[in-house]
Amino acid sequence: MQRGKIALLSITALFTVSIGGAQAFEINTNATVPGNAVTHGSDATPATKQGRPQKGQQQETTIGVVPAQEVNLMNSANPKMEEIDTVQENRKSLITVKYSEYPVSVPVSREEVNVISVPYAIEKVNTSKENIKEIGKAEKEFSITVLKDRETDIVVKTTEKTFLLTLVPTSRHATHVVIDDAGAATKKAEETEKEFPHVELMTTLIKKALRGDQIEGYVALPRSEILNSPDATFIFKREIMGVKYKVVFIDIINRTSGVIQVRENMPFIRNIVSRFAGHPYATTVTREFIQPRNAEAERKGEFVSTIVAVVSSQQQ
Repeated sequence: MQRGKIALLSITALFTVSIGGAQAFEINTNATVPGNAVTHGSDATPATKQGRPQKGQQQETTIGVVPAQEVNLMNSANPKMEEIDTVQENRKSLITVKYSEYPVSVPVSREEVNVISVPYAIEKVNTSKENIKEIGKAEKEFSITVLKDRETDIVVKTTEKTFLLTLVPTSRHATHVVIDDAGAATKKAEETEKEFPHVELMTTLIKKALRGDQIEGYVALPRSEILNSPDATFIFKREIMGVKYKVVFIDIINRTSGVIQVRENMPFIRNIVSRFAGHPYATTVTREFIQPRNAEAERKGEFVSTIVAVVSSQQQ
């Protein structure tokens, strides 16, 4: 073949995946793929989602939105640098507390200094003096050494909220307690979800998720669920949780030797999202044509596409 010519390859295979014994989707790989595969039909359209838009075209994100009513309802004093071989993290000494509206009990060290961090500037820390050895306060945290044989009640008054804590002395090492105001995140998420009409909200959530922008009040959580089929691997890798809605990310990895075409309006996309997270309100895919996995496709990331979808946070 002469250099500069486009190879014509007609791909007509039909891929199917079964979930729980029922057919979940069909992928027709009749597709126009620049440099790889071209259909012979007059209705073939060039690919623009695989990261290489045609000359003169601007790549756009297509989002399919479903009306709300149609969806069923995160030992040296001064050691030299060369003397330090490794740094070991003691993750058990970090405790994160999701504080809502109720007092919480937290295990701390009875022997060593503990640090309590709060999300807002501290105005005052109240406690029974006979229950502590020492206390020091900074803007958003304070250090405390408790007595070995009794619990210590702490009242932390900040510029935004008052936190009530009971420190329980244990044999653990020095502890860093991080207080997270869960109520504040919930309020911000509710405000975000009420800010726009349904369709505009769905579009906004998808676009912010694609850009990696922070969604006010939403909390990112890792997920690790995998579904294999003969033709593709689906990986539910993370979600961003709000109050009414959450945004989910599901990778599609091509396991075939041909090109797979996916679009956000294909029924199997909704089926896969439903399988992992619930019925979607809105969906998009980051790559329309998924190349077979090889060295070049791995280098360019062209063997995987990601489904980004909005579902109800109450589902699954």
